[in-house]
Amino acid sequence: MTKSPFLLTLLLLSSLAHADVAAVRRKVANIDAMKLSSKAYKRMDLSSEGAEISIWRDNKGAPRKIVARIYGEMGRKLDTIYLEKGLPLFLFTVDEGYDGPLSLSVKVARRTETRFYFDNGKLFLKREGSKTVPLTNTQKQAGNKMARDMVQLYKARGK
Repeated sequence: MTKSPFLLTLLLLSSLAHADVAAVRRKVANIDAMKLSSKAYKRMDLSSEGAEISIWRDNKGAPRKIVARIYGEMGRKLDTIYLEKGLPLFLFTVDEGYDGPLSLSVKVARRTETRFYFDNGKLFLKREGSKTVPLTNTQKQAGNKMARDMVQLYKARGK
C-alpha cells in the first residue's frame, strides 16, 4: 500500500512533464511556421574550422530562432535554439564526431542528440537520444545558464 502514493506521484509528475513537452513542441512548430527574417554570418572565433550562425527574427526584431553550425577538425556541432520572449524555449544539439581528421575523407563515426526543454527560460527536462536524464536543481540551474550564455554568444558578431 505504501507504494501506491509514490507511484501515483511519479505518474502524475511524468504526465505533467509530457504535457509541458507537448506545449514546447507546439510553440516550436508555431515559430517554424512564422514568417521570420533571417541573417547569417560566419565566425572564426568559435572553433578551429569556423562556424556559421543564422538568426531568425520576428517582425519586431526579436530573435526567435538561432542555428549555430560549428566545425572542428574531428567533428561538428549543430545547436538550434528557439526563444520565447528572449528566453530559451527549446535547445536541440547534435554533436557528430568524425572517424579521422577533417583533412582526410571522413565519415561520421558517432552522433549524439540532446534536447533541452524550458518553461519561462527554466530548464525542466533534458533528453539524450530517447532517454530522459534526471536533473538536480543545481544541474537545472547550470542548464539555464548554459542556454542563456549560448544565446548571448551566438547573437554576438564575434571577431
